[in-house]
Amino acid sequence: MKSKTMEFEEAGWVLTADDAITVDDWIIEDGGEDDADTDERRRSISGILFPAAGGRVGFAPISRSARNPSLSFLPPSIAVVAASNGLVLLRGPWSSYYLCNPFTAELSTVPRPSVPHCRATAALVFAPNPLSEFHLVCAVDTPATFRFETYSSGTGNWRSNVPEILLTGSIVPESAVSAGGIAYWRTIDGSVVGFEPVTGHSRVFAAPDGVGSSARWQLGEAGDRLCCAVVEPSSVEVHVCGPADRWALVGSIAIVSPEPEEEKDGDEDGWVIGDAIVCQEPPWPLRFQSADPHAVLWVDGRVLVVDLASWRVRAVRIEGAAPDANLDDYVAHINTVASVLPQIMPFNR
Repeated sequence: MKSKTMEFEEAGWVLTADDAITVDDWIIEDGGEDDADTDERRRSISGILFPAAGGRVGFAPISRSARNPSLSFLPPSIAVVAASNGLVLLRGPWSSYYLCNPFTAELSTVPRPSVPHCRATAALVFAPNPLSEFHLVCAVDTPATFRFETYSSGTGNWRSNVPEILLTGSIVPESAVSAGGIAYWRTIDGSVVGFEPVTGHSRVFAAPDGVGSSARWQLGEAGDRLCCAVVEPSSVEVHVCGPADRWALVGSIAIVSPEPEEEKDGDEDGWVIGDAIVCQEPPWPLRFQSADPHAVLWVDGRVLVVDLASWRVRAVRIEGAAPDANLDDYVAHINTVASVLPQIMPFNR
């Protein structure tokens, strides 16, 4: 793969959990020209949703252009569990679910399931459509097996589906992404679980080579295709899932340790050198969605967004707890004008 020099751009601020409350939770569009990505081919990451103090949700923008609507309309004591095409799925106490659009400040309540879900394994499946229909899918563990519980906005009901597949490892909470109308999760043993809410079809398949129980890896979506970022000893590799659930490598980002004098000086400008990212600790990959393959990485207190096509690197520093292998509550987000409120198809006379 041909090496290219990365273009580095860092946001001119530092966000902390307390900052996210005092500034009404940041949100911003990416690109500076369009307020939202109404063209599916132009979808780009605008920022990172992250847990803030007091059970609130913060938004760390990755662009200098400023549009800052408030997230104060969100209820308290909630967490972001998934995002899909600009809409965000939130989870509150006792399996209360909400769907919101941070860009338009819209919020709708999802009817509660008949039995509370003990783990945050919900996924959101949404594609722009005139009625703003969506599916919420939750993978529920049972003593003998597991099942999928699905809410459809089209019917307004929950239904249960018991898959005919063997799952050897538990599903990782808050690991869900969606691509091509299918919800996907990571498992603790290095597998990927997929479920299509419309057909009820489910499957389990292997993650890319190099993924094991101790590996740092994460799922994402680019151009409606499932992606996977894997942290290797000297690189971050991004794969795309193709026919027959086979993975193809689409990008590799070198990672190097800082020189002793650079580590001592804490050089703020030394995060990218040539085609490599400099980091003291191995990065944590984060979930992402975009039109083209990206890598979204937690690197030494910063979130880096790397466009694998242009090698543009954008960054924002977040003074918060780092994600780990068992919990990822940092979610990359894109802006959209899609509504989360029930839509009525106009009657044609």
